[in-house]
Amino acid sequence: MATNTSPVPQWKELITQTTVAHRTKEEGSVLYYVLSTVNLGPSIRPQARYVVHRGFVNEQRSKTTESGVEPAQADYGMNTCLLTTTDIRSPKAQQILKQQQQEGEAHVEIAWWMEKAQLQFRLACTAHLLPHADNEHYMGFDGSKLVPPPASLSSKRPTSFDWAFERSRIFEKMSLGLLASFARPTPGSEHPNGNEIDAEGAGKDHEDGLNDKANPWPMELPKPGDAETKADQDALALSDKNFALVVLAPYKVDVLDLVRSKRSVFELQGGRSGGNEHWTAKRVVP
Repeated sequence: MATNTSPVPQWKELITQTTVAHRTKEEGSVLYYVLSTVNLGPSIRPQARYVVHRGFVNEQRSKTTESGVEPAQADYGMNTCLLTTTDIRSPKAQQILKQQQQEGEAHVEIAWWMEKAQLQFRLACTAHLLPHADNEHYMGFDGSKLVPPPASLSSKRPTSFDWAFERSRIFEKMSLGLLASFARPTPGSEHPNGNEIDAEGAGKDHEDGLNDKANPWPMELPKPGDAETKADQDALALSDKNFALVVLAPYKVDVLDLVRSKRSVFELQGGRSGGNEHWTAKRVVP
């Protein structure tokens, strides 16, 4: 078993290299992975869905760096916590919150297949939700445990990491359609016109596909700052209210490389104190 004290463990380098190399419009599927949560109902059951990889904490795309990424907040580097998004009213958000309340922290798992590179990643993580500041669960987000390391080892102490900026930065990158989706009724709730439209709509072409009865809500919203009408401004405010940033903090990562017939398991040792991370790695049978 080897210990890696580098600020960037190998598994993260692989994810960054592969997503940067294959995130073109034609190969956009590399940014989608399966996120599984736990439904703590009368019977405990996993629930899985695809979500979009929004980078790592404090990571933004760059055209000038060799890695293709750079810090969004210059006083800090980047860590191994992944970002995705959700509607705070959605089942996965409620499952994460319920597990946090009952067990102290929420555990999820990512399954990520990168076809072009023939790489499979399985990441066991704790999940953390950063909703709107007015949301009742806002104070439950403990960002101090998820802050990336300072960009410099100099004696100058950086300003506090700005989680509100991090949330807004990702929200403002949402597509027009996704911005509109956060302003709809609760995901998975009964359709307001369910008795008047075809119940088996998914995968079928019908005349009601995009009419006001099937979709009695905006299909797109302008980017924040571009809304000109009161209706769009109100809808964007509602979208922001329902939007939550999801921070996924890995503690065990299983990487399978089918091209080279190699498999390694990485484990975080000692938590993320002060943004520092120490990972062990061991080879296992593919």
